[in-house]
Amino acid sequence: MCAWLAVSAAITACGTPSSGPSVTGSEPAPAPRAGNDGGLPTDAALASAPAAGIATGWCVIIGSIDHDRFDAAAALAARARSAGFATAGVYDPRDFVNLAWGALAVIAVGDLATSGAAETAAQALKRQKLDADVKRCEVVAGTRAHPLATSAAIQPQPAPPHGDPIRLTGPDPFATLHRNCFAWSPTTHTVACLVGGFDTYGGQSWAVEFSGSAHDPIELVTSGETPGGVPYRPLTVAPERLRTLNDRLAAGRFVALDAPARPLTPGGHVDWVKPRFSVRQVSQVGYRDVIQVRCGALDRPFENMLRLPGLRGVTGSVVLVPDTTFVVLEAQSWVHDEGGLQLGQIATLVDLASCTASGPDRNLDEP
Repeated sequence: MCAWLAVSAAITACGTPSSGPSVTGSEPAPAPRAGNDGGLPTDAALASAPAAGIATGWCVIIGSIDHDRFDAAAALAARARSAGFATAGVYDPRDFVNLAWGALAVIAVGDLATSGAAETAAQALKRQKLDADVKRCEVVAGTRAHPLATSAAIQPQPAPPHGDPIRLTGPDPFATLHRNCFAWSPTTHTVACLVGGFDTYGGQSWAVEFSGSAHDPIELVTSGETPGGVPYRPLTVAPERLRTLNDRLAAGRFVALDAPARPLTPGGHVDWVKPRFSVRQVSQVGYRDVIQVRCGALDRPFENMLRLPGLRGVTGSVVLVPDTTFVVLEAQSWVHDEGGLQLGQIATLVDLASCTASGPDRNLDEP
């Protein structure tokens, strides 16, 4: 791969900040406060709570509980309501931009204008023997997150990648793919990703890498400087190269990777409770951004995993492969300059169990 395609995004896998105090599957459900009937709240009782939802601002989270323990989460919300927090409810963190995924979030109060107001609410909850964590609760612009009335309202968890082996066809075989890392092998724990770079006047180089395996990349397209300029699309692949790629995909039993991706922004981070890890994009003066991952608890260090492919127009995304401890990191840079386009994209696979990344173009030591 050409040196000018170097990517500058470093990812650290380990420990995701929780969206609130943890209540694990082995712990008993919180005891109801005096004043209710001594049992778990019914669906009807929970549904009768105010359901205006949360749009933006500060909130107070009092628990992070496994998806299969909705009754325990509902009981915790009922405790907050009996303590005077009438809008307390159980939420799916996937309805928020910045909360940790992987468990239900019990939010006592939201839409607070200042962190001071949230801290005041947190102190009141603590006096009632409830843990309380102050955070900003951000949803997609123009939407509201609503409390879950019953366990049936929880979004289904992403299914593990499955189905028929993927096969690419057509003169521009990547035109219909919605992400750069497009296939996963459940048998070899390998991800297939389109990586490389394009310059309207400087040429292009594209390949499919197989992060997580010892296989060499399959080179698809390489062309030198083009004084007259060329368009980015179509990405035409010679038939013999496409046959080689499809043979590799079939041999590895690769299937489509359709798990949800979370966007990563400069200075931002995304978190998971289960498995516990956090990913952040770190800016370094004079260097391209690095994506880092913390694998495990909050006392674990962040580790550099990927250096992003450019200084401008950089975007990243994070995909947890369902029912695994493998995380796919993608990064891309788009720059429109002097009538041309410069594009670079790179990816790597992180194994949370060992907190290591694989992929030949991580470029961690380059500026």
